[in-house]
Amino acid sequence: MKKYSFLIIFFLANAFLFAQENNRHTLHSQILTEPRPYLVHLPASYANDLFYINKKYPVLILLDGDRLFPLVTGMVQQMSSGGTEQIPEMIIVGVPNTDRNRDMLPRYTTENNLNDNGGAPLFLQFLEKELMPEIEKNYRANNCRILVGHSHAGVFAANSFINKSIFNGYLSIDPNLRLDEEIILNKSKVAFNDSKKYVSNIYIAQANNPFNERAALNGATKNFQDYLKEKKLEGLRFKFEYFPNEDHFSIPTIALYNGLRFIFDGYKFPLNEIMDTDIFSINNHYNTLKNRFGGELSPPGKLLNQAGLFLLRSEDQIERAIKILELNRTYYPASPIPYNSLGDAYRAKEDNETAIGNYKKALALHPSNEHARVALEEMRNN
Repeated sequence: MKKYSFLIIFFLANAFLFAQENNRHTLHSQILTEPRPYLVHLPASYANDLFYINKKYPVLILLDGDRLFPLVTGMVQQMSSGGTEQIPEMIIVGVPNTDRNRDMLPRYTTENNLNDNGGAPLFLQFLEKELMPEIEKNYRANNCRILVGHSHAGVFAANSFINKSIFNGYLSIDPNLRLDEEIILNKSKVAFNDSKKYVSNIYIAQANNPFNERAALNGATKNFQDYLKEKKLEGLRFKFEYFPNEDHFSIPTIALYNGLRFIFDGYKFPLNEIMDTDIFSINNHYNTLKNRFGGELSPPGKLLNQAGLFLLRSEDQIERAIKILELNRTYYPASPIPYNSLGDAYRAKEDNETAIGNYKKALALHPSNEHARVALEEMRNN
């Protein structure tokens, strides 16, 4: 059955990629001295969304992009959609392979040179100095950057984490950390020897298979985990998970979900807590979260707007609703929707002057704003 399931996934993946032809691009790399294809998937709200006007988005770089692109784009879209918003919407960049072993492994041996370090350092330079600048030039990207890799690409993600690359979140899915006599662990001991602080996030998932099971429980993976625990680097968040019911090929789905939940833990402030917590705590919560990613991660504005309107319309907590909606306006000043909501809140408070000011601002930002137009007309007639 697993064989047929794998074939179905394979054909679906290829069908999806065929449909995504318009999102394929090629960048000629001076570093790698070859053309490198890549795919781009934009968030649903990237264009024509009145709430997230001119919003900048995190970038997820997906290694093995030719194989995992459908899974990752679908997963991120589901987890970041309205009402869910467990994680932020992201620009997803899939990077297909040309020579996978050469580019992914920290030590790559050839027939002619058994000590060859291979192309992993060069490939990381390509991601940092060519691909990311290209994405940031052409798309509204912030400085929250996530790197995702499976198998050999998972080793690359762990190696990039050790090299303190430009990424601030890493998902390393079923990597072989026993590789080359635990080269990842040994390199980390050199990289972090004198370090006391490292602001980063890494999630490593291990499947139950003959190669990695012992490593996950009492071998290479555990050794790496124990080392990071012992170092106690300030600012570092890491998590290891072992999945006894998953194999090397089934683990990406659950690891991707759990890993993204870990990386962005706290992004979805529980709705009941939003409505019960003081406004300063909410603001501090999101400031702390943004600092984990360099200060450019926007909170889930639609969720905050829903919470404010729920307090206004269902709970009759006008003052508390206003505080949440005012906070949300500071996060999204270019959007007419927070001003619409504030107009409704101040109108309910019978502060007509402030309500009119907010409706006018909403109309100025979006001249065809029917909600603000009708509200202003009703207030003039009354």
